Amino acid sequence: MKNHAMFPVMACCLALSFAYPAIAQPQNPTPLTLNELVKQEEAVRLARKAVVDAERAHGVNHVKVADQLDKLAQVYEKQGKYAAAEPFYKRALKIREASLGENHLAVGDTLNNLGNLYFEQEKYAAAEPVFKRALAIEEKAYGANSLKLVAPLSRLAELQEAQRQFAAAIQLHQRALAIREKALGTSHRDLDSSLMSLAHLHKELGQYAEAESLIERALAIREKTFGGNSSAVKIALFNLAQVYQAEGRNSDAERLLERALAISQKSGGDQPDALAPIFQLAELYESQHRYPAAEDMHKRALALAEKLYGPDSPEAAEIMENMVELHKTQGKYVEALPMAQRVLTIEEKAYGPNHAEIAKALTGLAMVQMELGQLTEAEKGLNRALTIEEGNHSPNAATVLDTLSDLYKKQGKAEQSAQAAARARQIRSTWH
Repeated sequence: MKNHAMFPVMACCLALSFAYPAIAQPQNPTPLTLNELVKQEEAVRLARKAVVDAERAHGVNHVKVADQLDKLAQVYEKQGKYAAAEPFYKRALKIREASLGENHLAVGDTLNNLGNLYFEQEKYAAAEPVFKRALAIEEKAYGANSLKLVAPLSRLAELQEAQRQFAAAIQLHQRALAIREKALGTSHRDLDSSLMSLAHLHKELGQYAEAESLIERALAIREKTFGGNSSAVKIALFNLAQVYQAEGRNSDAERLLERALAISQKSGGDQPDALAPIFQLAELYESQHRYPAAEDMHKRALALAEKLYGPDSPEAAEIMENMVELHKTQGKYVEALPMAQRVLTIEEKAYGPNHAEIAKALTGLAMVQMELGQLTEAEKGLNRALTIEEGNHSPNAATVLDTLSDLYKKQGKAEQSAQAAARARQIRSTWH
C-alpha cells in the first residue's frame, strides 16, 4: 500500500496510544465566530486590567504583578497569539527572579510556561535551555528521585524527540520510568505513559524487541487496571500489532488486530478509533497478497468513515486513495478509475484547487488513466498537477515529471519524455 499517511482519526489514535506529556501541538486555527472573538477580546481586557490593578496596588515589580502577567500571557497563548504572550512571560520571569531568587519554584513555573510557548511554535532550540533550567530548579527543590520530576523529564524528552534526538529522549524517559518504578512499584498504572513513550521511541529506531517488551508491560498494566475490553487495552494491542508486523510476525499481528477490532465492536463499533485496526488489517492482508480480504477491510473502513464524517469527507477520500492503490496492484484499473475521480472531487471541495493534495490526487488519477489508454486526459491532469507543485515550490514536482515522462513515452514523444525526466533529476538534485 503506497499511501501510508493516516488520516486525522488514525493519527489521533496513535497519539493517544503513546500517552505523550501534555505539551500542546501546533494546530491550524479555525476561524472564530463573532461571539468567540468578543469573548477573546474580553478575556484580554480583563487580564490586562488585572495587571494594571496589581501594579497600582503593589508596584510594577511586585511578585503579585508577575502572577497577573503570567495569566495575561496564558490568555494570549491560548488564543494562538504567541508573539504577544512572550514578553509578558519574560517580564514575569524577571520579576520572580528578582523577588524570589533564581532557583525558586515559581521561577521554574514561568520557565516551563515559556518553554511550552516556544515548543508550540516549534522553536525547539529556544525551548531546550528553558526546560533544562526549569528541570534543574525542580531537581534542587524536590530531589533527584522525586515523582514531581516525571512531568518535566517527560516534557524535555518530548522536546528531544521533536528534534529527532532519540537517544537523549530515551534516556530521559528511562529516568522518569526508573523514578516511577522506585516510588510506585513495577506494575503501577502510572508507569504506563513512560512505558509507551519509550516503546514509541524504540519503534522509531527500529529497535523492535525493546519496543515489544515495553508495550507488553504496558498492556498487562492496562488489562489489570481497566479490564481486557477497555479502549486503553485496544490501543496497546494496536501498537503491539504494529511492532509484530514490523518484525514479520504477521500471524501474531493479525491476532492482536482482530482482538482490538472485537473490543471496538463490543463498545459499539462506530467509534473513530475503530478505524485504525481496520486500516492496519487491510495493510497486513495486502502485504500478504490477500487482496480480497484487504479489499473487504478497506470497504469496511470506508463505510465507517462515511458514517462518522460524511461521504464527501477528506477522511473518506484518504481511504479511497488506498483502495485505488489496491486496485492498481491487482491491475483492476476500471474499478480504480471512478474511485480516483471521486477522490479528486472530494479533495477539490475540501482543500481548494491549488492544494498539494489536489496535485497528488491528479497524479494518482492520471496513472490510472494511462493504464486505460486515456492519455489525453492523463496529460491534462499531470500538467495541472505540475503547475500546482511548481507553484508551491514542492519537490514533489519531480514525481509528477517522472509520470509525465512515462506518459510521453507511451505517446511516442521521446524528446519530451527525456526533457521531463531531466527536469525531474534537476529538481531532486536541488532538494538533496
